[in-house]
Amino acid sequence: WTSSNSLPVPGLSLGRFFPSEDGSWMNYASEYLGVDPVYGWNRYQAHWVKLDSNFNFQWSKPFGPHVYNLDRFQDILRAPNGDLIGIGERGPFFVDNSYYRKGWIMRFNAEGDSLWDWVGKAPVINPGPHFFSGGDMLSSGSIIAAGSGTLPNTYPICWLVKISPDGCVDTFFCHPVASPVLEIQEANAKIQVFPNPASGQARVVLPSADFLGGYLEVFDVSGFRVFRKRIESQEERLDVRGYLPGVYQVRCFSRGLRKTEAVRLVIIKS
Repeated sequence: WTSSNSLPVPGLSLGRFFPSEDGSWMNYASEYLGVDPVYGWNRYQAHWVKLDSNFNFQWSKPFGPHVYNLDRFQDILRAPNGDLIGIGERGPFFVDNSYYRKGWIMRFNAEGDSLWDWVGKAPVINPGPHFFSGGDMLSSGSIIAAGSGTLPNTYPICWLVKISPDGCVDTFFCHPVASPVLEIQEANAKIQVFPNPASGQARVVLPSADFLGGYLEVFDVSGFRVFRKRIESQEERLDVRGYLPGVYQVRCFSRGLRKTEAVRLVIIKS
């Protein structure tokens, strides 16, 4: 059979259907808005559309900023309280004279009202496609999203992001220290850490002012981020007195994630 019900929003195209427990359907749809006067691409407005079990229209709600026709949720999670979490991709974003597609996570209540959204790319300097293809929820309520980014040599790299229930990045792009990608970065590292091994405080010296406004992060051997701060000068102080002895990695990201440097740091007992 074919539903004879028509949508009351002109130019609205339905996308993926996601079932609800009561037999009704939620649909990620987009409304055509015309051609962007600056960039020349087609503009769309994202919508949630609610359909009953027979696919009859119930309501439609626009949400978020204007989107591109390739923007989509590849996966929808349903939280225990009924909230919906969309996981997919958005773009293009114009950053530092380059175009990016970014991973997209957005949380809604059961009525389709947006609560928060997060977009980001894998922390590599290459522009282009970065996206999430799916995800899941942990018992803590945190959200795991997995996807792919693009390295400068066009090879894909796996990308994993953990988002807290309120939309904050918990741990992102974690690799063990033994990762071949990070070994290459460390072998050619331009940042320096003194002293190394360290037991109290260490100095992190950056190669240029390009990193100002970016972030300095410290990861343990399992890939868990234990520290993060914004870079304010080319020589940063790092207090490691509360760290357990072992091998860590110091990573520095420039603004816009165009440059990334990593160096190994050994922490010993004081």
